Amino acid sequence: MRALDYAITLPEINSDQIGVYGHSRNGKQSAIFGAFDDRITSVILSATGVPVTVPWRISTPDFMSEQPVNIQNWFLPDVSCWFGYENRLPLDGHALIALIAPNPVLMTVGTQDGGENPWGVEHTLERLREDVFGGLYGMPLAR
Repeated sequence: MRALDYAITLPEINSDQIGVYGHSRNGKQSAIFGAFDDRITSVILSATGVPVTVPWRISTPDFMSEQPVNIQNWFLPDVSCWFGYENRLPLDGHALIALIAPNPVLMTVGTQDGGENPWGVEHTLERLREDVFGGLYGMPLAR
């Protein structure tokens, strides 16, 4: 955010057209940045995986319980209380992407990526289409 604070003071930067891009964990950070900073007008997410472009509740059966062991510093310790109960999560990845709306978001995924399956991304898009764009904005989501 501080880098953006400085960048928009430069004459060659159009502060009305600021986009962010991130891959993997930096993609998760880009999603958060796009969701909570109104100066961001577009977001590109590359292989962000669970829990951004692929919901925890439909990832591999042990994915959530494996995550804090493998990458403990990515999530709050309390996430472990959801092990085995992912289907009861009150929110999932699509909620973060919904916060970026109505700004455009491009999500990319590798078809052979073990941590991010295309079916999961499709599920996220369906949730966005139904819950956010259909329900909240009353508009169709581009296919």
